[in-house]
Amino acid sequence: MLQTIRDRSKGLVVGIIVGLISLTFVLVGVQSYLGGGSKVTVAEVSGEEIYLGEFQLNLQRFRQRAQAMLGDSFDALDWDKPEIKQQVLDELIDNQLVDGLASENWLRVSDAQLASELQSISVFHDEQGRFSRELYSQRTRLLGYSESTFEQRLRNEITRSQLYAGIAGSQFTPESETDRLLRLVNQQRDLGYAVIPGSVYESEVLFTDETTREFYTANEERYRVVEKVNLSYVDISPESLAASIQPTGENLQAHYEKELENYTVVEERDVEYILFRLPRDASDESVASVYEKANNLRTRISEGESFSSVLKQIASGDVDGADAGDTGFFARGVMAPEFENSVFALKLDQVSEPVRTDFGVQVIKLKAISPGGQKSYEEALEEVTASYVRLEGQKLFFEKAEDFSNFVYEYPESFSTVAESMDLEVRSTGLLSREALVILFSEEAISAAFDPQVIEQGLNSTPIELSDGRLVSFRVITHEPSIIRPYDNVKATVQEDLLSERLAEIVRGKGEDLVSRIEAGADAETLLKSEGLDWKEVKSVDRQSSEVNSAVLEVAFGAVLSSGVAYKGAPVGISDFVVVKVSNLVFPEISEMDLEEKERYKTRLLSQRVTDEWRDYVRNLRAQSSIKIFQDRL
Repeated sequence: MLQTIRDRSKGLVVGIIVGLISLTFVLVGVQSYLGGGSKVTVAEVSGEEIYLGEFQLNLQRFRQRAQAMLGDSFDALDWDKPEIKQQVLDELIDNQLVDGLASENWLRVSDAQLASELQSISVFHDEQGRFSRELYSQRTRLLGYSESTFEQRLRNEITRSQLYAGIAGSQFTPESETDRLLRLVNQQRDLGYAVIPGSVYESEVLFTDETTREFYTANEERYRVVEKVNLSYVDISPESLAASIQPTGENLQAHYEKELENYTVVEERDVEYILFRLPRDASDESVASVYEKANNLRTRISEGESFSSVLKQIASGDVDGADAGDTGFFARGVMAPEFENSVFALKLDQVSEPVRTDFGVQVIKLKAISPGGQKSYEEALEEVTASYVRLEGQKLFFEKAEDFSNFVYEYPESFSTVAESMDLEVRSTGLLSREALVILFSEEAISAAFDPQVIEQGLNSTPIELSDGRLVSFRVITHEPSIIRPYDNVKATVQEDLLSERLAEIVRGKGEDLVSRIEAGADAETLLKSEGLDWKEVKSVDRQSSEVNSAVLEVAFGAVLSSGVAYKGAPVGISDFVVVKVSNLVFPEISEMDLEEKERYKTRLLSQRVTDEWRDYVRNLRAQSSIKIFQDRL
């Protein structure tokens, strides 16, 4: 269950490193942002300053992400509002607060750990695969950082990830909570419903060419054709270059010995636990009472009662104030220290003494051990080969990246030189909108492909590194600007849209009137049938039922039953309206549910709990801190 969290925490650090060491041409303009405005203070957090340069850079990145997601609907003016700037600044403030918390709690990255992280980053390696001080200095300077600034940023990011991982690892999802969610999700209802189709009222809708034109004028943006480009492009990537690498046995053996620690399997443990929840600020009397309950259970187990039988009693609600669960396998460094120390001190099948954590008092049983050990060269050969080829591909990529960029810049009117010199294929995309471009490449491609200079002057675009690791340059073959289609070209579409809107208004009025009459005492079935509507009844429907239209289901499960029956009406589809009667709620037996489904929901709850806990953590930090914001400087 906790594998997702472990992977997430590891991936977080990896992502941080990758983000910090991106090539210079990805961050065109960084120097300017970190330059002139860098010493203007926009906020103070407990005496620590946040500078304008850092704020502007983060704002720029935020807008770029928004543009990529929204595509043609992106409006730069909407993303230059004070609330957007505040959101970006809040993120910087939160990071500063977390950094301060880590420092206060002596959560630090040692020099040795930092050195190890830096030396493992392949972009700082020379041709022999060794860490190069010269490359390190060059590439950090290109990013606009001094070595000390880069190292401090890396320290901060790693400690933040450690703090987040610590919070993630200390969370549990009790079985009772998962069961409650499953009962709600799999709830069944009896339905009666009738759909009022808008199509039957088409004869009531009359409109002239004048009203159609008025509708067109009021809704011009509906008829806009998005901007599109047809592109040619060349690209290189670590993966494509790695395909040409043929490692020898000597290469692989040397790589295995160099990276030996990567082929070590750490010991993991799986435990069951009983949890008596206890607030952090609980009184001494409450603490004593909970410890008494936990000790009583521990005594029963030590005297011969099985742990599993106690868990069953808890699941059935026979043990007051107790929850139970299973962590799944985890290694050291994942869970809260008190919990983890207890777990790794246990022998197989041994039960712990009561342990106090941030969540309460726990009794733990060691269920299983997955032993650690060192993989032999033969056992690790597949991993070693993949790692070697990947790293060599990255080295070759950074060697070739400069040549690629030079060719693109020095011969800006064609791809022929870069293609012939580097044996690359020139490919084309066909007409693409911004949204399609993101799907085919990534969000970083938008700024390059839709650059006015590239479009108007027919030049090669600035080489950019995509999120998938490719380095790419574009040329525009054809460009179709965004325009609002003339009325005469879209008249038929406008008439259809106007008709749908008018029909929706008519059926909404009729539907709301019928619901009001039913709530006043009229029999739903009798009334709706008298209106010529098709009344349908379905028993024991759940949220995923294929018997009922999904839009109708959404309305039905949105109804709140304060008594035995509830009625609700709502628009469905383009111009229809549904009136629903809901009754007879049935909750399933959890024991009958699929274990895989149960585990899925348990993981979902755990993820939400981690997110909520982190937000609460940061919110409390804000409440306890002195924060000064200089709005006039944003």
